[in-house]
Amino acid sequence: MLNTLKKRIKMKPFNSLIPTTITTLCELTKKVNMHMVFSLLDTIELDDIRPDDELPIGSVTLLRWNGFSRGRDAHSSKIKRRKKASKATCFKNVITMSIMTKTKKVSVKLGPMKIHITGTKSRTHAEKTTDIIIDKLIELQTVMEENKIDENMKETYLTSIRGSEVLTKIENESDDVKNVVGTSIDHKLNFENAQTFDNELLNKITRLGKHFNLYSIFIEQFNFILQTTNVCDRDITHGKVHMVMVNYYFDLGSNAVNLSELHEKISEMQNGFTSRFNNVVDSSVTIQHQYTLHESERSVRRKDKKPQHTFRVYRKGSVMQSGPGEERSKRAYELFYETLVSIFGPSICNERSKIRN
Repeated sequence: MLNTLKKRIKMKPFNSLIPTTITTLCELTKKVNMHMVFSLLDTIELDDIRPDDELPIGSVTLLRWNGFSRGRDAHSSKIKRRKKASKATCFKNVITMSIMTKTKKVSVKLGPMKIHITGTKSRTHAEKTTDIIIDKLIELQTVMEENKIDENMKETYLTSIRGSEVLTKIENESDDVKNVVGTSIDHKLNFENAQTFDNELLNKITRLGKHFNLYSIFIEQFNFILQTTNVCDRDITHGKVHMVMVNYYFDLGSNAVNLSELHEKISEMQNGFTSRFNNVVDSSVTIQHQYTLHESERSVRRKDKKPQHTFRVYRKGSVMQSGPGEERSKRAYELFYETLVSIFGPSICNERSKIRN
């Protein structure tokens, strides 16, 4: 027997494992206007000092889209264009948001036809979060349809918020280098004097406008909202919620694992598992096993990424398993167990028969 393990391994039955995080993906039945959602969806701002766990369900603390950000979790309380927006945090066709659910804050990527949620604890949690987002989209569309802004209201409102004159620079940006080519007269925004109306759409525009500094930039956004007919169709709903990734954490019951030997043995076996490990830089062995997508999953999964179960085994015997849902993760767990048995012998677990329960 190898010296890979310093004492007998004892793995728990799969059904006793509790998911640490779940990632889900579902398709929408109607297309969503990203620009309008980002502009009109209310966010919790810096002046709201309530802790997250005291916020109402559905509260949005962060919105990021196309290089812009809103909400108190953003780096700034002012909307600003980033010179080089990170692809990991800002997407042109996807809104990244943080939203409160009954139990915790989760991360959401809302696309024109898809919802991607990270951080839920169960399928039910993910489905309820998806329903919260759908309800918010329908609410925005209802506000658009039931609150009209005529020319008189528009003129009165814009006149009331136009503040004092300010001299601004005219810049010509080329290759990320800004050159000042002139100056122009603009106005500050003064929402303290804003004319109030019984109009929820105008109230939402006002809350958005408080993120802007200059009247001319706000006017562009204001006119765009008035010229846009919808956020989404009010009969929008979602399809099946797919669990594209479930993470489990468990322990092998051994306080010392020889990662180099484990990597070598897994690599020698030809049962579908592959192993990756660099003793110089890696703190864990990454063990993977490829699986086949169901036909219904192909439309919601990345086509350039091979679907694989992943087991990360650390020196102290802890393991992080990532896989696509409970049933297939259970089968992968059992196969992983059988692989360890074939390497270390039947003494791997005192309750071997319970692994499949």
